[in-house]
Amino acid sequence: MPDNIRKRPFALIFAISLIVYLGSVSINSTGQTSTNLAEGRAVKPRSVSLNGEINRGSVADAVRQLGSTGASELVVTSGGGQMDDAISLAKYLNDHKLKLVINRYCVSACAHGLFILTENRYVNSDSIVGFSDNIVVYVIFKRKRGIYIDDAELNNANTILRAYKTIGVDTKLLWIPFAMMEPRCYSIDAPAKAGVARVRYKFWVPTEEQIRNFGVVGPLGNWPRSNESVGSGFEALARDNPSLLKSHLAFGGDILPNAARLDSLSSCAADDR
Repeated sequence: MPDNIRKRPFALIFAISLIVYLGSVSINSTGQTSTNLAEGRAVKPRSVSLNGEINRGSVADAVRQLGSTGASELVVTSGGGQMDDAISLAKYLNDHKLKLVINRYCVSACAHGLFILTENRYVNSDSIVGFSDNIVVYVIFKRKRGIYIDDAELNNANTILRAYKTIGVDTKLLWIPFAMMEPRCYSIDAPAKAGVARVRYKFWVPTEEQIRNFGVVGPLGNWPRSNESVGSGFEALARDNPSLLKSHLAFGGDILPNAARLDSLSSCAADDR
């Protein structure tokens, strides 16, 4: 052994240990990419997370992280957001062959727009996908009551309707969830927000058979199978969103009798909110 190595055994051992350690560094939860020195290559994170409202900013941030890290999955926990932004995020995931993973809950625009329109999707255990009122329902009831519908609302409604028809999903999935909710009410704020349609936040989780009957194909992951199995997801939703504590979540149920009463919902008393 050369004299210079024999004289510095501890330095040599330390250097070898450091290389082994750095070569085994794993990816942390922030989605940052680290370098594997042992193999001389960048290690890609498996997933990027989107937690919270789906809007232009959160979608742009998720897309940026997915693109910069090379992650293969987007893990989402969301109480809803903007339908057009949910649709654009689903398109990005499909275009780049990425997987959508639902963790804990995905409701409203997250369910109607992001989940339904994403091809490769998976629902984690004890998680829910809850459908509710949406831009199509708003437009329907505003039209019934003769309330002005602006161009943005009409365009958003038509965009999601066209998207469902393109992939073969029955557009009734956009309005039947509203008919499944108890108590049912649709009213207008006044006077400060006159003309703005409003409804209590309610969420309907269909059974796997029901969601399939609407024409939804592809993977669903651990779709809930009982009232007990939706409990954890709804509790997480209510805990993270205090304003939703009085919300009601329905699982399964008989669709046809409720759907038949849909036309009567627009006559709800204004003070029943």
